[in-house]
Amino acid sequence: MRKLHPKVERLFKDRFPNPTEIQEKAFSSVSSGNILITAPTGYGKTEAAMIPILSEIVERNPPSITLLYITPLRALNRDIFDRVFWWAEKLGMSIAIRHGDTSQSDRAKQSKNPPKILVTTPETLQSILPAKKMGGYLANVKWVVIDELHELLESKRGSQLALALRRLALRANFKVIALSATIGDPKLAADFVGAGSIIRLEKQRKMDVTVESPKPDKGDRSVAVRLGLHPSTVARLRRIHELVEEQGSVLTFVNTRSMAELLSSRYVAWDKTHKISVHHSSLSRDVRVLAEKKFKDGRIKGLIATSSLELGIDIGSIDLVIQYMSPRQVTRLVQRVGRSGHSATRVPKGVIISGNEEDALEAGVIANLAKKGKLEPVTIPPKPLDVLAHQLVGLSLDIGRVKLDTAYNLFKAAYPYRNLEWDEFMSVLKALDNERLVWLNKDDYRARRNAFPYYFSNLSTIPDERKLWVKNRLTGKNVGVLDDIFVSDNLYIGAVFITRGAPWRVIDITEKEVLVEPSSDFTAAIPDWIGEEIPVSKQVANEVSAKWKDPPREIVDRKSIVKLSSKFQFIPSPTSIYIEEVPGTTVIHCPYGTKINETIAEIIAGYSSLIHGRTVIKRVDAYRISLNLRADMVVSTLNEVNPDNIVYMLSSYLSRSSSFKSRFINVAKRFGLLSRNVDYARVGISKLVSAMVDSPIYEEATKEVFFDKMDLPGATRLIKDIQSGRVSVSVIKRKRLSELAGFTSSSSSLVLAERPMEEIYDMVLDRLENTFIGLECLNCGKMMYRRVKDYPDRITCKCGGKMFSPPEYKGKERLKAANLISQYGKLALLALAGRGVGPNTAARILSRARDKERLVKLVIEAERNFARTHRFWKP
Repeated sequence: MRKLHPKVERLFKDRFPNPTEIQEKAFSSVSSGNILITAPTGYGKTEAAMIPILSEIVERNPPSITLLYITPLRALNRDIFDRVFWWAEKLGMSIAIRHGDTSQSDRAKQSKNPPKILVTTPETLQSILPAKKMGGYLANVKWVVIDELHELLESKRGSQLALALRRLALRANFKVIALSATIGDPKLAADFVGAGSIIRLEKQRKMDVTVESPKPDKGDRSVAVRLGLHPSTVARLRRIHELVEEQGSVLTFVNTRSMAELLSSRYVAWDKTHKISVHHSSLSRDVRVLAEKKFKDGRIKGLIATSSLELGIDIGSIDLVIQYMSPRQVTRLVQRVGRSGHSATRVPKGVIISGNEEDALEAGVIANLAKKGKLEPVTIPPKPLDVLAHQLVGLSLDIGRVKLDTAYNLFKAAYPYRNLEWDEFMSVLKALDNERLVWLNKDDYRARRNAFPYYFSNLSTIPDERKLWVKNRLTGKNVGVLDDIFVSDNLYIGAVFITRGAPWRVIDITEKEVLVEPSSDFTAAIPDWIGEEIPVSKQVANEVSAKWKDPPREIVDRKSIVKLSSKFQFIPSPTSIYIEEVPGTTVIHCPYGTKINETIAEIIAGYSSLIHGRTVIKRVDAYRISLNLRADMVVSTLNEVNPDNIVYMLSSYLSRSSSFKSRFINVAKRFGLLSRNVDYARVGISKLVSAMVDSPIYEEATKEVFFDKMDLPGATRLIKDIQSGRVSVSVIKRKRLSELAGFTSSSSSLVLAERPMEEIYDMVLDRLENTFIGLECLNCGKMMYRRVKDYPDRITCKCGGKMFSPPEYKGKERLKAANLISQYGKLALLALAGRGVGPNTAARILSRARDKERLVKLVIEAERNFARTHRFWKP
């Protein structure tokens, strides 16, 4: 181990008993050149990188800013700042944090007195590079530490950072130390940062992971009736509750923000004395920080979180990690379970609470692969042209006039752009010239006046989605944020939705916020954030299909899976595809993973659209594709489509989709074609897309769809294998779909996803039947007052009268209500019990209702309409 400066060595021995294996290796290697340090959470990667750097800073006392610490999240900025601050304070070094929320006064202080250590994000680095003062200080940078590299690699943020470091290299001579959790391809990660050596553990870290499928008992069924939940959901909630009570501190991971809200709200409804909180990226910063602090201080025993806590944010010691439903990816499970036993000496412990048998099998396969260290491979976006456009403008703001060959060679040296062609490079510059962002000459280019606002309004590569604050009317505080797409599609005045684990009723909606008040109605809609579904790899899907008869030992209830699979007439494999056809639907059983299956589905849909003029409705998961086509049309497509023509066919077909248009808009913004605050309704996106077919903007939008959602090489190989006979295709015609077709991985993670209306129906019916209604006999004036369910089907008075009306109705409404009650009996009372439902609306409902179920659904529809429109009624 390299000898540390005495001050640093003393501090290290005071803080830690002994260095970890990773730290010992790093202390002797950090000063030798670019390196990658990869290890699970809890092995002290941050200190492994920082301690030798701090030692050199103490010895040399270089000018500021000498160390740039880059993290992918603002929350990590805060966490790293707190961890490193202790060292800096003890050693007399200045340290500062800078990101989008840093105040102007703090920025001014940093410009006047730059710190030795600056903690920042990839986006904020973009804003500093062209700045005269702060950008000038960057010439002193000797070390760049990139934290959580794995979080950046597979997105355009990583490509942006790679080019930013090339710009930084023009003014500073620095070493890169990249830190990453366990990753599927460490060599690729090392190449990305130009690391000559990789520091990692010699042995695979042990993990204790089991898969449980809780079964409902009598108590669960009783609670299910009370809460309007499915008994299996209550069984899962009960098991989570048991684990939280048994363990000291429990972190429960879910796969989407909507599921975090759903699960936490149902948990609270079930246990009013709950000691858990919810944590995800759409909650306000104050709410997240408070949840982190309460958990760390032991004031709550559990947190329900998404990937917002997947990274190494310090929330204290975690005894157990629960994964609700399959984690979908091996890498994700390793990262999440690694949060427990947060030290090199403890074994991480996790429990996966699964849903149906397929979900349990997938979870068991992933747990088994995780223990063997077989992680998914890393994929890096291939030379994103929109990122290149932004960085070319940034480079011109850095240095003024830029030689074309200088820019090309500089950026081609970045790993994601190693295959960048000169013609591609020039097409991007010509597009920038067309948008009047640069002056393009024969041998060089320079920024125009529009370059400055364009550059600083496009610092982030994260898709631009307008957000609306959710503000509590009673306290005036923000409780979270919602995507404008969710608000426009689902919310209205009076609607109820769930955020922060509690229901809220919408009072008003403005351009900037959704004003709400607390509600007790747990029959609410759940915020649904699009694009969160985690893809399952081909490796996992193949293994699942192979393990139906012999499930992994990690699954507690293996017998139920074996018992179910014994009923299967077929089990697909990587070399055997089965196609089931029932009237109106065809299901292709193909266990090739989410992205390959998505590509195959788009090929079939695109081919049917172009050749047969058919509109295709599809549903895709990692194991099957469901289509509204005949089986013979599917088979003919797979046999006839030209594998070498797939890219062209899909490009043409997908360009008409809303998914492509959404990506086109974001790419066009990064190119400067559209402003950040563009009104999409007025732009005419379809015409714009058609006009840009041969542009780098269109090319990049197409690449983005292909990279994020599809696996073109994998799908091409599969079609070639089908056409050559290496993969067999068998067609089975049935009257109804098999048990295997009944699974859908996407819906298995949802509470009552199979029949969501049932939950709403049961709870509304219960409310209507338990509503107290007073009835006055129009013959003798006698009053009755009872619950709707306690009235007889046909209501009569002791005086013999059969005409009744609630006393609040007057005039014509009173007579109309009496006629309805006389004609329909208790059904009329059910209708009148609805919120905002008067005699006129009740009459329309009753005339359309064939039975009680239909009546309740019409009442739900009427209540929603009332909530949406009543504020516009005349008083």
